[in-house]
Formats: sequence, structure tokens, C-alpha cells
Amino acid sequence: MAWKNVPSMKKAVEAFLVFQKDEKTIDIPASDAKFHDCLMRHNAGVMAEQELITKCIHELYDQFKGANLNMDYLKSQVIEKMKKIEPALGDPSLFGFLVKRVKETVDEMTGDDKPLGFKKGVGHYRRADQKASA
Repeated sequence: MAWKNVPSMKKAVEAFLVFQKDEKTIDIPASDAKFHDCLMRHNAGVMAEQELITKCIHELYDQFKGANLNMDYLKSQVIEKMKKIEPALGDPSLFGFLVKRVKETVDEMTGDDKPLGFKKGVGHYRRADQKASA
């Protein structure tokens, strides 16, 4: 991994170091376990975030069955639904990050054999709703 900011890389590694009793020797298995624990917690948070976004996308389409929704509307309404479930997400400093994550999730869910479809000039739609109304 080639990080451009070497001091940041060093600080990141140091955050996981566990030293033996002599306080000079690194306890590699304990450091590895500390990193693994942190990584697993981070991954659980990412997965929970992904599940929340996906849940809110489906709730929006449940609310507007059969609708074609443009990306800007999807992003804003999904974030509003997320804030109702997790009020801490209402922090304005998170808005840009959340917009990006919602867009990435919608893009990942859109395509052939995926839950969402897209019609240029019309917007995104949920395939299950289109099939049900056909």
C-alpha cells in the first residue's frame, strides 16, 4: 500500500501496537489481535450502514410504488429516512458523505438482474414494482 503521507501511515500503525512488559518490544500477536478487533468492528459498521441505506431505499419505493425517481430525489429522501432511524445522521457535516454513499448504493443496486433499473430521462425504478404493475 503506497500512502502518500508517510507520517499518517506511521501513526495508523502505531495506533495498533501493543508492547510487551519491557515496553520496548512489540507484541506482534497482541497487536494483530487489536487490529483484527478494530477491523471487525469497522466492517460491522460499514455493513450496518449499507443495510440501513438499502432498507431506506426500499422504504422509499414502498411509499411510491411503481414510481420512477431521479437520483437527487432518491439521495435526499433516503437520507431523511435514515435520519429518522439514526438521528445522529442529521449532523450537517455528514451530509456530503451520506449523499455519496446513497448514490454508490443506488448505482450498485441498478442494472440487469438487480433490484433497480434506470431509464434515461425518467429515473430509477424498482423492478419488482414494474413487474407487478405490468
